[in-house]
Amino acid sequence: MPTAQTEVEENLFGDCIECSVQNMAEYYGEDAKKEIVEIQKNLIFKPTGYPVNIYVIAVSKPEKNRTDEKKVIPCETGKPIGAHCYDHSADRYIIRCAGLTNLGRFKVGYKLEMHGVDGWKVDVPLPESLLLKQMPASARKNLEKFKRDFSESDYNFSFIQCSEVFNG
Repeated sequence: MPTAQTEVEENLFGDCIECSVQNMAEYYGEDAKKEIVEIQKNLIFKPTGYPVNIYVIAVSKPEKNRTDEKKVIPCETGKPIGAHCYDHSADRYIIRCAGLTNLGRFKVGYKLEMHGVDGWKVDVPLPESLLLKQMPASARKNLEKFKRDFSESDYNFSFIQCSEVFNG
């Protein structure tokens, strides 16, 4: 049994969500599993009605010892879904990466709500599999070119999705 708060956090929250859920279930028992199922049953996904602007970024793999730079996403392309640094004076978001490119606009995003919780709504990023299915040919070509410029052996790729709620 952990003796310090940091040990509890370290033991419960590993490198992945699945690990965290498993660790919580082991630490807290069957009650945690039941609570997770109950929470999932009450989640509601809905289309937002506004578009999502998609960027792909290349982030240096840690073992390559490269230094990523600060790149920016202007706010006119929407607000990134995630915890990105907002530069208020320049009205842009700062992203630490080796490179980024805009893949364009997707017709609609999604939000998550919870039954019985009034006013709680969260924009939800589209999974990569859905992005790839919906991606127009021009965006697919841009993605392929981007991946040629940044080798998969040196970089990890990720998508940043910008909700256009205020400018869609």
